[in-house]
Amino acid sequence: FPLFRHDPRVANPFRVDSAEPSLPLKEFTSSETRFAMLFRSHPEAAQQFLDAAQQRVHKHYADLQAMAAAGEQKDSGGQAE
Repeated sequence: FPLFRHDPRVANPFRVDSAEPSLPLKEFTSSETRFAMLFRSHPEAAQQFLDAAQQRVHKHYADLQAMAAAGEQKDSGGQAE
């Protein structure tokens, strides 16, 4: 799970503290009985769900990085008051 923080008192309030997920979601879920049962009972549907969830994990992390980068760009942009 990505770790991030928001502190409005600093110039760049949003920071991502964790690295990009290195473990594929399939590896993470394989140790969970509820997911193993789904793969046994409905393998095609389970794979579709897993693929969609993996894409969402990547998109979520990319969105967090983009928000942090937007704050950094705003700070270095030299906006006039």
